[in-house]
Amino acid sequence: MCKPSHSPITCFLKIRFCALRYCLVSTLSIFAFTIPAVGQEKPAATEPPAIIRITPSSAAPQTRIKVEGYRLGANLDQGVRVLFIQGTTEYEVAPNGAGYETANLKQGVQDINIQVPGELQPAPCQVIVEVEGQRSVPFTIQINVAATAPVLTHFRPHSPRPGELIWIEGTGFSDSDEFELTDATGKPHLIVGGRTSDADRSAFTLPKDLPAGEGRLRVIEHRSGTNQSSDSLLFKIFVGPTSLEIWPSCLMPVAPRQWLDLVVGSADPLTSAERVDVSFQQTGQLVIVPTKSAKENDLRVRVPESLTAGNVTLQTRTVVSGEASAWSKPVNYRLLDSPAAAKIYSLEIRPIRAEAAFRQNGKIKAIVQVAESDYPRVRALTDKLSNGNVEVLTRVWRGGEPSEWLFKHYGFDWPARFLPDGTMGEVPFMDRIYLGPDTADTLIVYPGEKVILQGTFPVEFVADVEVILECDGHVPVVLHPMEVVNPRGAKISLPDDLEDGDWEVIVLNIGDGASMKLPIKLEVTKKSQARKLE
Repeated sequence: MCKPSHSPITCFLKIRFCALRYCLVSTLSIFAFTIPAVGQEKPAATEPPAIIRITPSSAAPQTRIKVEGYRLGANLDQGVRVLFIQGTTEYEVAPNGAGYETANLKQGVQDINIQVPGELQPAPCQVIVEVEGQRSVPFTIQINVAATAPVLTHFRPHSPRPGELIWIEGTGFSDSDEFELTDATGKPHLIVGGRTSDADRSAFTLPKDLPAGEGRLRVIEHRSGTNQSSDSLLFKIFVGPTSLEIWPSCLMPVAPRQWLDLVVGSADPLTSAERVDVSFQQTGQLVIVPTKSAKENDLRVRVPESLTAGNVTLQTRTVVSGEASAWSKPVNYRLLDSPAAAKIYSLEIRPIRAEAAFRQNGKIKAIVQVAESDYPRVRALTDKLSNGNVEVLTRVWRGGEPSEWLFKHYGFDWPARFLPDGTMGEVPFMDRIYLGPDTADTLIVYPGEKVILQGTFPVEFVADVEVILECDGHVPVVLHPMEVVNPRGAKISLPDDLEDGDWEVIVLNIGDGASMKLPIKLEVTKKSQARKLE
């Protein structure tokens, strides 16, 4: 799940998290700018957008709906509008939340969330998506006579705690909805509006003073003027240790004896957990194994070697101050009959040299070289700044040459309070390269640079992996990755004497021999300039 990095920088990120797509927003008011999606991809507009589905297919005015299709501009921050047409009248709305598969913008299914205009009348209505001037073929939906209450299906997590964020899934949500939560004592709690713009889900944080026990939740709509209520969902509030809810569709397939990265719906139960246990059940065999740590970013467990390929049932529990939670709802998972190789999702280049500049009133006041130990965090030269707005520019040195200064809408008002480590947080220098159908065949790199492979590694340590570079006419180069803060990343250093050519990248598990080849080659060039830094 995307989580703020505790940086004072204001940022807006659009991401896809496994099978569910959310538009997550993290803001901190100290900064004066908003930032477009990092690494925003913008494919050539060769084909118009195409709508394949709208959910629900009939809706009342001011109801949220989801539009799914191809090339809907879900990755864009502007240039997208949705038109509702009845007769000769067009009503325009802007998307409010979107989802897409990174590096598959041309062929992958995208979705955008919008709210039906309040001016529409009960009758069929045509919907058109326009992306940078190109329009889709009209898609017809039915506008209902009056608003009805949302239909609720279920919520996550299944064992919420007071103060925890919960997600309610269903259809027919609106921005004006009110949530009524009745706790175990019968006391009602009214919560206005949800924390998501998705058409098929809404979210809010539970009150911190909820008592333990069974309660119920319903939604009251206010569009019709009659305050209709939805069906009720029953739930149970837990106080004390609670289990983690595993999302099986998001788990990477592995074999016995390999390491499995757990993907869970909420990390809240880890807040005070000292240990997390995972149970594996298979044909009458029960094995309980603790995870490597109880930290959210390192929630991994070794699959017992006594298990065999095939179906296995997984459950979790947490332990807080010696007290164990109940076991989570069991989920099914299938073990492979042969070891799995690493699964790499993206690459990140760490240049030999990176600099940040601080600009006020159109003039650069200071330039700082970013230390490798800090990158991509930046330390501001505050003695050079005056009170007021500060813009942060960045540039990198590659192949011995500096790039142009780039302003990516990062900045702050001075004086400002920075992070405890003295930096202003992470600043964008180079976009991440996501691997997928849209990815180029080669990636230009220079000797001496570092490349971070981000993905899932079914081994315990990065030291259990080798990265092999192969190129026709050259001796293979074996590299031993270095660990990074995020355990789902492995950093390699390209040798200073790496020869020119297109190098294939192979990631090998040392212990079991499983390997994979990246779908992109590293194009090494201008090796003689790599260390000529001015």
